Parts: sequence; structure tokens; C-alpha cells
Amino acid sequence: MQINPLTDAGGGENPYRVLFESTIDCAFHLRVEEGPRFVYAAVNQAAQTATGLSSDALVGRTPLEMLGPEKGRMMTDGLESVVQTGETYRYEPTWNLPGGAVTYDAAYIPLKNKAGRVTGIFGVARDITELRRLQAGHQPVDAGTEFSGAVEEPQASGLVQRGASNHVLFTRQLRSLSELSDDDVKAIHGLPLRLRTFAKGAELVVQKNSGFREACLVLEGMACRSTSLQEGRRQIVSLHLPGDLTGLDTLYVGAGKYVLEALTPVRVAFIPASAIRTLMESNARVRDVLMRVSAVEKSISRQWTAVAGVEGPARVAHLLCECIYRLRVRGLAVSTRFDLPLTQSDIGDAVGLSAVHVNRSMKALERSGVITRKARSLLINDWDRLQKLGNFDPAYLHVRAAALV
Repeated sequence: MQINPLTDAGGGENPYRVLFESTIDCAFHLRVEEGPRFVYAAVNQAAQTATGLSSDALVGRTPLEMLGPEKGRMMTDGLESVVQTGETYRYEPTWNLPGGAVTYDAAYIPLKNKAGRVTGIFGVARDITELRRLQAGHQPVDAGTEFSGAVEEPQASGLVQRGASNHVLFTRQLRSLSELSDDDVKAIHGLPLRLRTFAKGAELVVQKNSGFREACLVLEGMACRSTSLQEGRRQIVSLHLPGDLTGLDTLYVGAGKYVLEALTPVRVAFIPASAIRTLMESNARVRDVLMRVSAVEKSISRQWTAVAGVEGPARVAHLLCECIYRLRVRGLAVSTRFDLPLTQSDIGDAVGLSAVHVNRSMKALERSGVITRKARSLLINDWDRLQKLGNFDPAYLHVRAAALV
């Protein structure tokens, strides 16, 4: 039997219900169903006002349905941690709401039945935007604004849905490599962009015969750079996650025989070489961080070459560690569970194994208890052991220590 503090009053007015409805903090109650699946059971007025959504629109829906794949997954990761540990989970997300970007001090509190099983979760989120601004000592760039120079091109069929602005991930990625002022970030956000969406498997082409080259910023989804080997097999030479800017080297030397391909439905932004060069010539800090972006891309490529000589399970473990680490830096993996949209063929083409050998390697990692797979979701049971099996040292990613706090 589930204990619900909002309804189990024992007679008379329920003080918890009064607090729930009257607090200025956003509050909600989620049912924990099999899976686990998390369903909104109650939402207070403050949360309805902040989100612009009524209780009727939220109750009976899941965070993934209401927030989209990225934000919804981030929230679900925290909720799953509550179920797994039976303890309160706290973090500070920034949400793009109708009133602008808001940073919250959020807590997910377990509600347990008499057997001690988590059957519900009470969530509360306090707006700490102004507090964080005061602590930082300055007014930060609004995380809810779009790139000022963005132009959306007509969409083709079967493409990803337009979500909240993802340039926040790009900013977070850049600041993980080097210090940038708000003015630097504003200058980057002012770059002219050509926005496009592509279906899974599509080649992400720049404007052919346009007379200039472009870099590509991944906003949503996952892409890769690949080439075809003599026997016709694809070799993936780099993976590109949301927030990654790729192709800076091609601004000067061309793309050669490598192509950029969508591994999932993606939304990207193409940036003209001329605009990037102009910004790099006028801003030393931006020039430095963009050179670091290109250097890290090459560093990853060298690391992949070194890992190619180890056994299959170790190659797969190393790739999983890298993906998790890079996602965590930009806030897309906040716990031990994350979505893995890569197929076994994708993983094999990245680590130089057949899909059969990738399957065997993944099963070996599962048998060892290091990971658990569920559809496209991956649960890391022992992060330290996974790093050891893959001989993973993130130093080659050159992430600043401050970005990991």
C-alpha cells in the first residue's frame, strides 16, 4: 500500500496538502509504476504557473512526454536514482520556461510503502536564479535566448522535433575547455547559422559549390564522421554529441574523403568559415577555445587509434566510458543511466569490430556485472570497474577541472 502524504490525512484538513498548494516553490507528486515509469499524480499551482501548463495537462503524463528526450531523460535519471537508492536526490537544473531561463534547487524525495519500497516521489524545486547570479557577481548570458544569427531552412520529412534552445550545451562544452566571459559567449551566439534537420542515416551536407566551407554544430541527436574502407565497410572516425562543433579543420584543408552522417535524427547548425575566421581574428579567447575544440577532436582520434589494439570488450568499454564522460560534462547524463542510441553496428564501426563481436563484448560486460542493458538504455553498475576494463583515462579529453564540479 502506498503512503501518500497529500491524501492520507487521518481525518480533518491535511497539513501537507495545505503546504503543497500554498508554497511558492514548484512541487509535484509522481507515482512510480513498473519499469520504473514515473507519472505525474499532482502538481501545485506554482509549478503550473512556471511551466504554463495546467494540472490537467500534466497529471497522468510522464516527464519524458512533457519535457522531451533530453530534459525528460535528465529528470528521469534523478528519479531512477531515488528508486535505486531509496534516498533523496538533489541537483540544480536550468529550465527554459515561458518566463525565461530559471535555475532551480531541486529535490526528489522518496515516498515508501510499509515494505520500504519506493512507490511515489515528492518533488520540490526552489527558484535560485537570482541567488546564483549574485554569487557569480555578474549577470550571465540568458540561457533561454537563441543564437541571434540563426536562419531556419525548410525541413525535410522524418526529422527531429524542434525542442528548447540547445546552444546552452555548446556554451557548456566550450567552457569545459577554456574560460570565456559573457561577452565572448554573446559574440559566439551572434555567429550566422544555417539551421537544418536530417533524418537518421542522412549525410549532413554543406552547401555544395557554394564557394566557401562551413563548420557544423550538433544541436540535437548524434552524428559521426566516417569513411569507406576498400572492402566497402564503414569506419567511424569520430562521434559528435549535442554541443559538439566539428569540421573546424575543414575550413582550411577541406573534408577529404570523410563524410558527416546522422546516427539518429539530428538538428544541426552550419556556420560559414568566413564568419568564424572573422571572430577568431577579433577575439583571442574565442580563437583559443575554438583551436582547443579542434585539438581535442584530433586527440580523441589518436586515442581511438591506440585503443584499436586491445581486445573487444576493452574497446567497447572504452567507448562507453568516453560517451558517458562527454555527456556528463554537458549535463546530459546526471546519474548511472543514460540513453545509448548507437546500434551494435555503429559501435562496431567505431571500434573496429563486427556487430557479432560487439554483441559478445556487451554480453561479457553484462555477465561481469559492470553494465545492464534495457532496450536503448544503459545502466552503469560499476563506473570504476568499467573505466578499468576500458583502461579509460579522460585526460585526452582535456576537460577543465572546474567543469566537473
